[in-house]
Amino acid sequence: MRTLSFALFMLVAAGAARADVVVYYGVDPGAEPSDPRPNSDRTAAEFRDAVLGEIRTIGFEDQPLGSFTTLEVAPGVVVEAFSQSTNAAGIRNDGSRIIGYNTTVGGEKFLRFDAASTGASYRVSFDPPLHAFGAYLTGVGTASGDVFVEFDDGAFQSLEIAGASNGGSLYLGVTDHATTIRAVLFVIRNGSSDVFGIDDFSYVGSCSGQERVQSDCLSSMTVRTNVSRGVHGAFVEGYLDEERRRQRDFGAQGEAQMEWADVAEGAHVIRVVTGCGAVHHDYVYCGPGDCTGDETLSQVECADGQTLTARVIDGVPGEIATFYLNGDLNQIRTKAFNADGNVNVTWPNAGRGDHVVTAVMTCGTVLEETVACAGQDCTGDETMTARCSSLGTVKAELTDGVPGEAILLHLDGLRPRNRTFNFRGIARTKWADVPVGSHEVTAELSCGDVLTRQVTCR
Repeated sequence: MRTLSFALFMLVAAGAARADVVVYYGVDPGAEPSDPRPNSDRTAAEFRDAVLGEIRTIGFEDQPLGSFTTLEVAPGVVVEAFSQSTNAAGIRNDGSRIIGYNTTVGGEKFLRFDAASTGASYRVSFDPPLHAFGAYLTGVGTASGDVFVEFDDGAFQSLEIAGASNGGSLYLGVTDHATTIRAVLFVIRNGSSDVFGIDDFSYVGSCSGQERVQSDCLSSMTVRTNVSRGVHGAFVEGYLDEERRRQRDFGAQGEAQMEWADVAEGAHVIRVVTGCGAVHHDYVYCGPGDCTGDETLSQVECADGQTLTARVIDGVPGEIATFYLNGDLNQIRTKAFNADGNVNVTWPNAGRGDHVVTAVMTCGTVLEETVACAGQDCTGDETMTARCSSLGTVKAELTDGVPGEAILLHLDGLRPRNRTFNFRGIARTKWADVPVGSHEVTAELSCGDVLTRQVTCR
């Protein structure tokens, strides 16, 4: 792996180049699709080791084949095509060291860049923005056009990518931990054309991994949330009871503040999402209330592997306690303390895994505990239906599953979809641009059972 200086990439900046930008680059000239890619792979590994936050990778395996104008390849990630060949560009499953190829292990698809003219480009935009990205580029350097990767992090950055005349593979990674990037442009400059592949596009949202959330309800019935220890310039958003959205950027001290006015009396949950996708929950109570100061969350248990119970003791009789399961508004329990100062709640079918139980008192005290449920692999009653619409979209629905359990679905043994049964035991997915003819939908449950349905697209 080489962490290259900007000079090696001919970095052109409209303003001063940011010292926080680090470029990772490794090339394997002439590497065929079946050949090892030691330099590219080593560079990719070192890029992954260097980033902060969760890495998400797009392999294009679940995307429809063919050209496009605009394509959402992941939630909040949109690719726009400009001056691309309509015959050969787009999502492909063929290729070579000269025109690009798939690099996903076990996969077959990739995004092909096929310039119809100078200035041809793919623009990849991100909402929320990111602070690091990387990708395998294959076949770069085999034609007359010069390939550039460009982005704006407060100053315009342009990287000229040096490939090889005999094609092959390279890995390009960029980290920019001090600020955010909302779009990346792959573009041809100074020549008429080039054909190359883009695959295993990895990106990391902007976060420090150390963010802290503190919420309070002011006397004016306004909820104020302070988020600290964030990345300067990074994006953060907050929701009050999943409805009232606030968007902010972290300031120079790594802090952001959000407010919601005219809040109703009662308990409220604030969900904060950082740029790298990390989710934080906080809870407040607005309005008058009373506490003993001795309230204790106890007997948080998961009976029979899936029924979750919780109890708060030593409260004020008649006062209200509001319980949340994993911050889910569909799983709220609100009950008054009995004459003995105790209150009990239950969640049947909580599902496998760790669950966070939160109890909010009327005086604002928040109690929290985590409990593990063994879960139940399958109910034995799972069913699946599947159909193909007139537009060539296959939709599948599974019912009567165990909440929280995972399902792996395929269409004709390809185009995998990973889904989870929701709290009602339902899971859904779909595949677009399915060709005319008969197709098979399979769903593998976590207990090993496999459901199969046949559909016909006309």
